[in-house]
Amino acid sequence: MVIIFFALLIITALITAYYYFNQNKQKSIGGKISSAKAFWLGYALFNYFVLPVFLFFFFEHSLFNQVLWLIICLFYFRMLFQSYLMFISKNWIPNYGMFYNILSILVISYALIKLYITFGTFAQPGLLLLSFFLCKLILILFTDTVYANKFKLLVGNHTKGNDAVWYASEEKKFKNINKATFRNNFFFSLLSISQIILMFFYDQH
Repeated sequence: MVIIFFALLIITALITAYYYFNQNKQKSIGGKISSAKAFWLGYALFNYFVLPVFLFFFFEHSLFNQVLWLIICLFYFRMLFQSYLMFISKNWIPNYGMFYNILSILVISYALIKLYITFGTFAQPGLLLLSFFLCKLILILFTDTVYANKFKLLVGNHTKGNDAVWYASEEKKFKNINKATFRNNFFFSLLSISQIILMFFYDQH
């Protein structure tokens, strides 16, 4: 399973790299994207859409899988809804993303509380790993909400239409966002390394 995890990670990294270079070499909807923001985009998408599915098959506990199925439905509905707003109606604004982030935080927090009430301890095999992942998701969503709010203050309503801007580029006005994103990318990478270590120990049992 660990080999599958790294294969999925590499595929996501390659897709992100392709998107980064393609987005910056031609005029595309969404605008140019900075390297720090591209890393964050790939990191967030991996944790939203790939890792929950992987963990669903990784665990063999029915309650764990119920929680993960809830997370999968939550994020894949978002993918459909946001893709429609961005690529079809071209009417996406940061407020939509921030609202869904907050809703997701509430849902995931509820799942965490349910897990704790059910077991009353983290001694249950795999519970620490799943709880770590859910807490990391909450941190990602919170951080993404902060980014979205700062981005909104800089671009206003220019996230709509054929010339929509969705990302922080290397332009000077995005310097502070990119600086914070670059710094936080290291922090979240360390979190993921810690999670991989937990996955390794769990897989050995």
